Amino acid sequence: MGKSQENPYQIRSKAASIFAIIEGAHNAHEVLDIIGVANDKVFKKKPLSCSICNEHTIYALELIGVANRPLFWECEGCSALFLREKRPWIEARITRLEGCFTTEQDWEPPERDNFN
Repeated sequence: MGKSQENPYQIRSKAASIFAIIEGAHNAHEVLDIIGVANDKVFKKKPLSCSICNEHTIYALELIGVANRPLFWECEGCSALFLREKRPWIEARITRLEGCFTTEQDWEPPERDNFN
């Protein structure tokens, strides 16, 4: 996913809600395509650089509601996502969320002490 491509689900923070995206997708596989998963290679450890744009700033990204740990590495340069777990494992957890919904307004702001 390069800088020139528009992603309607652009992730603005390092933790994102998956519920609205699930509503617009046909299946869990499509959800991962929509959010910009670059390929199916799994990186258990943070990559040294992005394989798409060579950016060296890579962040761990958690999808709230899917798992209690980061599932992706996100490139700061091009926003490409790289898997930290196998795609079928992530898709199974996304599928379990069908029918669930929340909005950011339902959440209480986290304490500053809980930030990275």
